Amino acid sequence: MKSLKKLIAFAVSFALVFSAMAVGFAATTPFTDVKDDASYASAVARLVALDITKGVGDGKFGVDQPVTRAQMVTFVNRMLGYEGLAEMAKAEKSVFKDVPQNYWAVGHINLAYKMGLAKGVGDGKFDPNGQLTYAQALAFVLRALNYKNLEWPYGYIAQAQKLGLTAGINVGYNDIIKRGDLAIVLDRALDCTVVSYDASGNIVVDPNTGLPKGQTLLASGLTYLGYTQITGVVTNVTATQATVGSTTVNVGSVDFKSLIGQNVTVYVKNGTALIAVPTGNTIITTTQITNDTVAGTIYYVASDNTVKTIPVADNNVVIYNGQTLTTKLSDSTTLEYVKGSSATLIDNNNDGKVEYIIATKYAAPEKIRFIDATNKVVYANGTYNLGAANVTYTITKNGKAATFADLAVGDVIQVAASPNNLIYNILASSNTVTGKVVEVKPLTQTIKLDNGAEYGFATGAQVNTSNFTPGNTYTLYLDPNGKIYDAKAVTTTYAANYAYVVAKGSTTDAFGNTTYKFKIVKPDGTTAVYDLVNNVTAYDGTVQTDVYQNIYSVVDINSPIIYDVNANGQFTNIKKIDLTVTGTAAVNQTNKTLTINNTTYYVTDSTVIYQVYDTTVKPIKFADIGTGDKKVKLSTTGLFNQVQYLEVNDVITPITTATVGVYKGYALVAGGYKLYVNVNGTDTAYTVLTTTTPTFVYGDIITFSVDSQGNAYNIALAPAANTVSGEVYAISNAFINIAGTVKPIDPAVKVFKLVKDTSGNVTGVTAASFGEIVPQQTDITGAVVINGSNVKAYADPTSGKVTIIVIQ
Repeated sequence: MKSLKKLIAFAVSFALVFSAMAVGFAATTPFTDVKDDASYASAVARLVALDITKGVGDGKFGVDQPVTRAQMVTFVNRMLGYEGLAEMAKAEKSVFKDVPQNYWAVGHINLAYKMGLAKGVGDGKFDPNGQLTYAQALAFVLRALNYKNLEWPYGYIAQAQKLGLTAGINVGYNDIIKRGDLAIVLDRALDCTVVSYDASGNIVVDPNTGLPKGQTLLASGLTYLGYTQITGVVTNVTATQATVGSTTVNVGSVDFKSLIGQNVTVYVKNGTALIAVPTGNTIITTTQITNDTVAGTIYYVASDNTVKTIPVADNNVVIYNGQTLTTKLSDSTTLEYVKGSSATLIDNNNDGKVEYIIATKYAAPEKIRFIDATNKVVYANGTYNLGAANVTYTITKNGKAATFADLAVGDVIQVAASPNNLIYNILASSNTVTGKVVEVKPLTQTIKLDNGAEYGFATGAQVNTSNFTPGNTYTLYLDPNGKIYDAKAVTTTYAANYAYVVAKGSTTDAFGNTTYKFKIVKPDGTTAVYDLVNNVTAYDGTVQTDVYQNIYSVVDINSPIIYDVNANGQFTNIKKIDLTVTGTAAVNQTNKTLTINNTTYYVTDSTVIYQVYDTTVKPIKFADIGTGDKKVKLSTTGLFNQVQYLEVNDVITPITTATVGVYKGYALVAGGYKLYVNVNGTDTAYTVLTTTTPTFVYGDIITFSVDSQGNAYNIALAPAANTVSGEVYAISNAFINIAGTVKPIDPAVKVFKLVKDTSGNVTGVTAASFGEIVPQQTDITGAVVINGSNVKAYADPTSGKVTIIVIQ
């Protein structure tokens, strides 16, 4: 028993060290049921690294399993470093009658009882397999931190809350705690102060903070083992050494590169660092340093996409693309390096000024043309000699750490090179995506594929929106940021289609070669022009060697056809469809039938329908035809007079809907463009069957009609008689005064605002709240002290009430 007491004395001190070394563990764990982004992941990782937990077997931690009393005392003993003591305590007789001598945790239970960390449940029992409540778990942890005389349960709960052990854990105190939540509590406890008591039995507290006074587990443990503390700013980091303040230390296993410029406390023994803890730093991570930056002030784009400023210390240090410069931000060359970069700004003495600027700026994307593997030279737009003397480099490919051997010809790379060309950070991408282009958006310089994804273009890209044709298939070569650097058209043969020929013609080149062309209107309303290839195949299976005689001459204008076409815009198969039935048809919308000369024909969902009348050739729906008698031509298929093609040669009164909305842009699509507009608060897209693109600007209020196909036409700015623009003089829930014109407000009014970039350029329009409209304000003399919002409003022509307001 005497030896056990001595071991206890040593273990108490050792436990402080054991806990202290658990700082900064990554969230990755060996357990399959602990995802890296789980709230308890980093806690579990730390506990595993410290051997406090070994999981429940089968590669799992058991995050959703309840915690038993035996498991809890085991956790606490291991946190305190008592694993060796528990092994010794196994040899002693079990303290509790319900814990057999061969029970797996008998040593831990004996030890916890003897050290006052755990009590039984009465009647000489411990209930080792009993499930633990949240409050009971907190009590175990607080006893390990040397808290005494706390009332059950509220005293324990209150103290745990005060220490921050319970933050973010949504478990009732009388509910059974699960292993995932317990891991968070245990991990936080490792960083708490072990309390001590004065002569009167009161906890010794810091009079300034009211918190327990004394060393943390980290500090006390490392001091016990003979480690000394060094505090200062990290500089001059090499592979083996780093300078902290004025002291040079061996880096050991500490990643000092990630701490450059920060004030840290380092624990050192025999000249080697064990651990470094940042203290007193304010660190700002920026997405971009703007061109407004000057020597004394940095303008940066923050994570919330707003531009903010921070002053720069006179003794600032600039690290650009890994190289520590000898010049300060006041140097014109250094200033240009920093502008446009992404940077980490460090205030390491809390004076509100930046002492360290760690800037990274990648060059425009480029494609690898050749690799000299022997000498480690990469040839792209630039030449990068990674094998030269004293050169260091890092390579990340497709988002993962990579080596030189992973680079390949054709990879798209971005390089951040130090000014002395001795440090290179290379981002590489071999990512490609293949798909059909469904939308081309010149305003935003993006394209959309049939997979639903939208892609922008990299700086210096070899292609832009003008290189893409909606409906064609391309392979996109993406840069490391997922933007298009290059593209290649993919030749694809498309399956049989139906269309109407609306024009045909031919061209002859200087060598006498004639190309025959057809212009067609497709069932979706889009138009296209295709060539006839040599030896085009007719749908009867014969090869037509005389293109003009056998195909071109027999396919008339306004002829329906069935065809195949390749990605090069050439017919590969073609056949004229004969409309064998003609006459005046009685239209029955209910039964979807046409009756001609007492014969009934049935329209199906597969029937292709066009109106061909006067100069109009357009696809329509059966409902568009209306009722009554209509002149038609048609072809049938099957045994039941099912209509394959239907051509309506008559007047049709269009079914349209007049609409008003806020313009949000457009995208080119096959046969026309897609109009993006917000209608009554809902973002909507309409197809417009014209190649003439709109000239509206973001936020314009437009009117248009929508036909039964869902296509928009007659698109124009809202009439001036229905709009009013200018400064808001006054506004209430019922009325708005815009530049002296008073209009009533519709209760369902929709409010929008223009979106602008950091330079004030309009980049879009988005929904806004009514409260964002600012009325003009004046002082007691009538002088304007605050200008009102500049708006554009639309008033419904029927009610006269304002239904749309766009803040300019």
